[in-house]
Parts: sequence; structure tokens; C-alpha cells
Amino acid sequence: MCKDMTPREHRKARKTGSLIHQIIEKTKIQENTDKYANQNTPPSSEDEIIPEVPLLNKEREAEARRSIVQRKKNSILKRKDLLIENLKKNLPANNKKQKTKTKNDKEEESSYTKSKILEMAEDPNQKLN
Repeated sequence: MCKDMTPREHRKARKTGSLIHQIIEKTKIQENTDKYANQNTPPSSEDEIIPEVPLLNKEREAEARRSIVQRKKNSILKRKDLLIENLKKNLPANNKKQKTKTKNDKEEESSYTKSKILEMAEDPNQKLN
């Protein structure tokens, strides 16, 4: 697989691999320190039981990430819906404008030009062609 990569791709793969390795190491160290602290810390009273906080925090963080992503998706969908509504509102207006243009075009195509109208105005008894 590495033989097929260009030098740039190879450097990028090594870099991302080292970053992932660092992240994994940090999480392992953090988990180990949390376990050690929980095991060696005596409860403040004999009846008190300390719940495992890291699991709850991870669940909350995951839920928060999911809700953030969902909010972003919803906002994008709302913007698109508003854009579609505005475009739909403009459609009938555009159709009316096009219809009036076609009527005007038909009037311009009529056989009576300005010069013919002026000739008829000079001699009202003249016959039409």
C-alpha cells in the first residue's frame, strides 16, 4: 500500500497516524489516572457511594455532539425551505410578466406600422390593405 503512495500522501498518512496515536495515548493515560484516583480516594462518609463519573461525562459529551450536529442540519434545512418558498412566491409573478411580454410582442407584430397609421390619419377614406 505504501508503495502505491506518492511521497506527499505517505507524509500525510504518517502525520495522521501519529496524531491518532497521540490521542489514544492521552485517553489511556486519562482513564488510568481516573481509575487510580477513584480507587485510592476514600469516600467522604461510609454510606456515600461515588458513581463512576467518566462514563456519564462521555455519554453527555456524545449526546451534546449529536445535538449540535442535529441543530446545524435543522438550520440548513430551514434556510433551504425558506429559499424554496421565496422562489415559489416569485414563480407566478415571473409567469405573469412573461405573458404580458407575449401580448406586447403580438401587438408589435400587427400589420399597422406608425407610417400606415399616419397615412390613414391624413386620409380617413383610404381603404385598408
